[in-house]
Amino acid sequence: MMDPCAQIVFIHKEDSWYLPYSLYQARHISPESKVVLLAEIEYKDVLSIPLKSLSQSAEAKEFKRLYIHMSTNPHWYEQFCFLRWFYLLEYMRSKQVESVFSLDSDVLLYTSMKDLAQESMAMGDVKERGACLFRKEGATAGISYWTRKDLEEFCRMLLDCYCKETYLNVLKDVWKGFLEAGSLGGVCDMTPLSLFYSADTRKIDNLTQVGGGVFDFNINHGSNYLANEFVMDKGMKKIIFKEKIPYFERNDSRASLVRAHALHFQGGAKGYMPLYYRGKNFNGKMLADVKGLLYRLRTNFKKF
Repeated sequence: MMDPCAQIVFIHKEDSWYLPYSLYQARHISPESKVVLLAEIEYKDVLSIPLKSLSQSAEAKEFKRLYIHMSTNPHWYEQFCFLRWFYLLEYMRSKQVESVFSLDSDVLLYTSMKDLAQESMAMGDVKERGACLFRKEGATAGISYWTRKDLEEFCRMLLDCYCKETYLNVLKDVWKGFLEAGSLGGVCDMTPLSLFYSADTRKIDNLTQVGGGVFDFNINHGSNYLANEFVMDKGMKKIIFKEKIPYFERNDSRASLVRAHALHFQGGAKGYMPLYYRGKNFNGKMLADVKGLLYRLRTNFKKF
């Protein structure tokens, strides 16, 4: 099972208007958990660790030296997405942390670590290994559970991907496919994650389904673990709240409801985070709400 005492960790390079929604939602729903922010900014009631203090590890420096940019996204952005795992590992080493629940800064959590630990019992003994979200089309660690041992192995694989020809050729083939299709994107930190999972399916578990609920892969798509699994409404998964807990509606004849342990507001969906926030009031919330409204308006305007 997942460790009910696992710290909830967010990693963020710069300040963003939507970040406090994620931080304070996690604090609200899991009050017994330590919420940690690895960033150069600070928030009240959240333990903040400067990234600069974590960036001097030998592995992080080595990855910077080896990294080959293969994406239409900015170099600094993709490189940071890789480096964040080395920073997280350095934090776990330096503070002797054995397990963490890592969330992207556009994720709202709706189930406590204590309850998730109970729910995850159905997955087997996850406490001895990590867990991410996997489906046929790919993988994401935007919502992920890491033991220090598994994160050590994953970071070693990230290094191997840029210094071992077998792995490097896989990355180059992925990048070639994007170039030939003229598509945006390319190789990101989730590309090696798929390799890490497929190399040994017993090494890391799938968080897409936990107990009687699910974690959201991407709120902009009806697919989660299965293709077209959930009903869509105006470009996002249809969400029904019951006692401040979100539920998805299955895309089948029964239209059954499934609890969502977390919602992942990727891309333009970030503007909806203020509407789905169920935590307490925080300093600067009114201004953040206005920024969220403007973000939604700009995003919707671009669709026309």
